[in-house]
Amino acid sequence: MKFIILGILLIALSACSAFNRRADQNDKTIEAPLANADAKDDAPSMSPPQDAPTDDSKPLTDNIASPMAEAPVSDQPENETLDVTLQKKSYLDEKYHEPKSDILPAAQRTESTYSGTSSGVDPDKALGWLKNGNKRFLKGSLRADGQSRKDIQRLAKAEKPHAVIFTTSDSRISPEIIFDEKLGEIYVIRNLGLSVDTSVLNTVDYAIGELGTRLIIVLDRSYPGKQMDFSHADETSQKLFDQSTILKTALESKQVKVISAIYDIETGKVIFGK
Repeated sequence: MKFIILGILLIALSACSAFNRRADQNDKTIEAPLANADAKDDAPSMSPPQDAPTDDSKPLTDNIASPMAEAPVSDQPENETLDVTLQKKSYLDEKYHEPKSDILPAAQRTESTYSGTSSGVDPDKALGWLKNGNKRFLKGSLRADGQSRKDIQRLAKAEKPHAVIFTTSDSRISPEIIFDEKLGEIYVIRNLGLSVDTSVLNTVDYAIGELGTRLIIVLDRSYPGKQMDFSHADETSQKLFDQSTILKTALESKQVKVISAIYDIETGKVIFGK
């Protein structure tokens, strides 16, 4: 009897072993297609097949392991850039920074010429318009005209601005708003610190020689807690005069006026110099 039971157990063990071997073979046949999934067109892939040509000119937008993700981490402290920014801002608030720039001779800068006369708006009249516009700005009663579709069409062929406003790129000083001027009425130049460079001189020459503008306003800004100081605006006006032959000729013929002004950053009022 014992031999019979032992024989049955051996037969059962042999059957289980054979079943396991068949199961392993079935698993390998299932894994085989997954190992070659990249070779199928309808199979998802993180990268192109190794034997497929790649176009280096096109970014691999589907490639998760992108160069941006593998960029080395800088050892520079995070707050170092912030400190530099704060120091630069503090410096600019203390005094305008004027970067050095090469200024080309007048003959190389522009093709504008000046005949000695101008048909533009009289500079005193244009100055009055700017003063009245700043008064409206302070009262909050801005004009509703000058910005319609008809105005756009009227100005499509030509422009005749009655004043040039050269001012800082400070976002709080928008000449069109603080003087309540509309489309085609003022010719605005803006940069950091009222820097006189070739671009600025070209623009002034063009406004006088080609557009007939007869009033140039050099608009600086005030600094909280400090007295109004026209010195920087006056120095900028002198630089324009020294470097622009067209402006110098127009001033000597008394056809054009250059006036310094200060924008009060706390009140919005513009104070005009002489």
